[in-house]
Amino acid sequence: CDVDALEALGKIEPIVKPLARAINYIRSTTGLIANANMPLSQGNRAHTFYNPGGTETFRLSSRKNAYDEGSNLQNLTSGNREKAKTFWDWMPNLRTMIVPDPGFVFYDGDLAKADVHFVVWAANDKVFKEWLKNKLDTHKMAAMEIFNIKKIDDVKDHQRHLAKSGVHATNYGVYPKKLAMVLGITIKEAEKFIKRWLEAHPEIKAWQDRIALQLQTQGIITNIYGYSLRWLGRIDPHAINAALAWGPQSSVALYTRNLMLAIDRKIGELQAREEIQLLLQTHDSL
Repeated sequence: CDVDALEALGKIEPIVKPLARAINYIRSTTGLIANANMPLSQGNRAHTFYNPGGTETFRLSSRKNAYDEGSNLQNLTSGNREKAKTFWDWMPNLRTMIVPDPGFVFYDGDLAKADVHFVVWAANDKVFKEWLKNKLDTHKMAAMEIFNIKKIDDVKDHQRHLAKSGVHATNYGVYPKKLAMVLGITIKEAEKFIKRWLEAHPEIKAWQDRIALQLQTQGIITNIYGYSLRWLGRIDPHAINAALAWGPQSSVALYTRNLMLAIDRKIGELQAREEIQLLLQTHDSL
């Protein structure tokens, strides 16, 4: 059974839930152990190999290099000891294994809510635009709409968490059954979640319909940079979901790439190659 099947089994038969969770946890730790024990290159360097053709969204994917050294450095866990509610939720902070050279410091800059920005502007969702422009807690604002809460201070942490995960999935056309599994709620509650969000933000639904129509009539979609992706197979609901995600995700990846190249040029202009070094690209951060 895969992860989702084990979680579903645990809900159907509560007596096996601890066993299902243990199996999933052990599976997740195999990758962590591999990263923690990655073979290093000369000079105790942790190297990675980027695969430019690894994804359809222009995201770089990484893995160990041709000499069996290093690992996928883009998914080193940052740890969640403070947030973990149970042993099964806890993940260690593997990033502390990587240390800068003497005299250097690490700096990580990321694009906050990157995918959301592209979806909101593509859909021209005026309400969500105002949330972002006014730097409001968008997850709490969304929770107020979904759970019919009058005051932002009345939003509970778990409601904010559900809105954070659920809105993103709903924007990309998730089905109620899948959303229920992701959020740990019933299918009926998931249907209500999706209905309330799209009713509150009809521009998002209109954007989804435009992408679906374009894919069904032309078999192609284009992102804001002019790059296109053509579907040669059958246009089914899963293809439409992939198309909804491809536009924002590919745009974020290209935007990050452009920032990376601009920073690299600036470092060259400043003749600061010894002082400033670009080390890692992780989809929406550098």
